[in-house]
Formats: sequence, C-alpha cells, structure tokens
Amino acid sequence: METTINREANVKLLGDGYAAFGRGDLDTVRTLFRPDMVWHALRLGTLSGDHVGREAVFAFFGQSMALTQGTFSVVPEEILASETTGAVVVRSRGRRGNRELDDRQVHLYRLVDGQVAEVWQYTGPGADEFWS
Repeated sequence: METTINREANVKLLGDGYAAFGRGDLDTVRTLFRPDMVWHALRLGTLSGDHVGREAVFAFFGQSMALTQGTFSVVPEEILASETTGAVVVRSRGRRGNRELDDRQVHLYRLVDGQVAEVWQYTGPGADEFWS
C-alpha cells in the first residue's frame, strides 16, 4: 500500500511543479527542487549542458524566458511516477523572432525525499535549432 501512496505523491509533486511554473510561481517550484539538483539539458542549442544546483537551474529557466521574450511555456501531457522516478511528456512552445517552437519532450526525474534531485530533458528534432 505504501508504494501507491509514494507514486501518487510523486505524480502530485510533478504536476504541482508544472502548474506552478505555468503560472510563474517560482517560489513554489523552488520548494520542489533540492538545492544540489542537476538539470541535464540535451539538444537545446546554447542552453544545452548540465545545470548544477537549484540557482543554476533557475538561471537556465530565466534564459529560456529571456530568449523567447516571455513566450516560453511547458504543458504536461502525461505524468508517470514510481517511488523514486518520474517521466513527464510535455509540450514546449515559444517564439524567437520569426522562429516558433512546438516541441514534444520527455523529462525524466530522479526524486529523493519528496523533491526533484535530477532531471534529464530529451527534446524533439527541432529544439536544438530553435535555441541555437
């Protein structure tokens, strides 16, 4: 029975995080991330790389918003979780000049004690060019 509670709690954790990000509530997002977390951004042009530490991840988020003049959004389409991991299929959208992003991605999570410890972001084929 405990497994079900943990899985449900992790689905809620991830869903709450995307909802908070979507409404610009970064204070809530901050509480969901461990201070020493790592975000692995793959195939994201100038944003690619390992963003180590919660503050570096927030800087990465800020760059995403700045490069798209605030048009960047991420909407979860499906959330799956176990006791220690999660997978979220998302739709990322934004505009940069005359370029438009509409990308389906997968975000894989490692969860520790009710917080996000690590994320691997896998993008679709057009994301790298959009962010370059």
